[in-house]
Amino acid sequence: MHIPLAFLIAKYGYFIIFIGGVVEGEMVLIFGGLAAHERILSLPLVITFAFLGALVSDFTFFYLGRRHGRGILLRWPHIDKYTKRPQELIHKHALWVTFAMRFLYGFRNIVPFTLGMSEMRASVFLALNTCGAALWAVLVGTGGFFFGTILEVFIGRVRQYEFKIIFYTLIVFALFHFGYKLFKFITTRISEN
Repeated sequence: MHIPLAFLIAKYGYFIIFIGGVVEGEMVLIFGGLAAHERILSLPLVITFAFLGALVSDFTFFYLGRRHGRGILLRWPHIDKYTKRPQELIHKHALWVTFAMRFLYGFRNIVPFTLGMSEMRASVFLALNTCGAALWAVLVGTGGFFFGTILEVFIGRVRQYEFKIIFYTLIVFALFHFGYKLFKFITTRISEN
């Protein structure tokens, strides 16, 4: 049985927003912003819980990389291929990558893991990542909030249908985005062989 994300957010609220921040959760945060627009949730709390979830995730992966990174790569060598590109970025732009990693879709777990294996001090990671995660939560959360406002302007006040319209619009967007990522992945694999 498939339970819509909008229903989960409406029912479990900030807990789902927090979990969305832990996993790569733009969609959860956008829906949280929409729920705030509908006055189901509070926008400052949506942003706060997404921010806290992001910090928990990023610091967990940083710690794993710092304490167990080499051992994990020795035990599962196939993971090493996923760290190559982040290592190149970190080598060239470590501070910028630390700040912007929340915006690097698809790399959010491997980048802090790789940073944990680097020489970067934990305090530097903490400061830059905190700023980047805060910016991410504010931009994406308020983006979801204002997306609801824009729909009101163009569609009118259809409160009983608005959340469904937004939900299906985001589903279509997510499918197109997934299709693009899949196409990019396949073409990269073909070009490697």
